[in-house]
Amino acid sequence: MLNTTDITVKCLKATRVLAVFAAMLFILSITGQYMQYIAGHAKLLGFIAEFNLDRENNIPTYFSSLLLFFVAMLCFCNAKMAPLIHRRYWQGLCYIFIFLSIDEMASLHERLAPPVRNLLGTTGIFYYAWIIPGVAVTVLFVIIFFKFWKNQDRQTKKLFLFSIVIYIGGAIFLEMAGGWICYHTGRENLTYGVVASIEELLEMAGTILFIYTLLRKIKTTSMLRLRLE
Repeated sequence: MLNTTDITVKCLKATRVLAVFAAMLFILSITGQYMQYIAGHAKLLGFIAEFNLDRENNIPTYFSSLLLFFVAMLCFCNAKMAPLIHRRYWQGLCYIFIFLSIDEMASLHERLAPPVRNLLGTTGIFYYAWIIPGVAVTVLFVIIFFKFWKNQDRQTKKLFLFSIVIYIGGAIFLEMAGGWICYHTGRENLTYGVVASIEELLEMAGTILFIYTLLRKIKTTSMLRLRLE
């Protein structure tokens, strides 16, 4: 006979833990930027690079990628419980967030910037030219998922909207600000470092709010209970 284990996750508490960790990463990133550009410490025993929110293959990258993958798994859980008419939307979200998780690790979208920039001759706020196809994909996403969003309950709709606005605010609009700064002054300065760190913080905040929304969607009581057999 198989043993049964109950796993209880307090939605709000779990979200707060993730939010606190994201805030700590942001503070460490800003501290590193200050130490590098104001105090004159280039590496600080690897601390600056390891916690820089604008760098790859470090602790913030792994954390952001895991957050996005967690969203994908929660969308998968919702797909299993959803009515047939909504199931394909949840499955679509699952695939999207798996891709975003991989993209966070591999920086696939950033590889689009040079060819699109060379093709269109973009500068200024569109210096990171991947934003142009990114905006097009975002608009397509809104068109496809609008009906699905509209059919959610009022609180879920509100939380969905807030999380997407926060995430897009970082991924698109702060990226545009960062592109403008990079084009005019380069990346190696405190202003760019702070803007890039805020951008990544907004992306993490939007993802964490979406995690809370999905946990809230799944739960039947004040807690999420997963029974494993």
